[in-house]
Amino acid sequence: MPKYQIEFNRGGSLKSFKYFISEKGDSTTELACQAANEALKTFNGRPPRVLSVREMDMEKKKPKRGGHKFKLHLVFFEATFTSGRKERDEWYQYND
Repeated sequence: MPKYQIEFNRGGSLKSFKYFISEKGDSTTELACQAANEALKTFNGRPPRVLSVREMDMEKKKPKRGGHKFKLHLVFFEATFTSGRKERDEWYQYND
């Protein structure tokens, strides 16, 4: 059961992290997208465009050197209606 860390880099030294555990047989990328999208709902301000996801070393409590890592990208859909009202929907997804 590896543990993963999602890094929300807000610019400069402002960073926050979200953690999740991947069970055997689960898709790690899908779990990372779910965790990132849950955090996106409570996010104030402009969200980061790219998130880094890294496997954690449970003993050292830091990212595993040479472990599994990948990136999630922010995707959005913006619609402008004839009345001038704008709606925007955004989510994170994994791109190969």
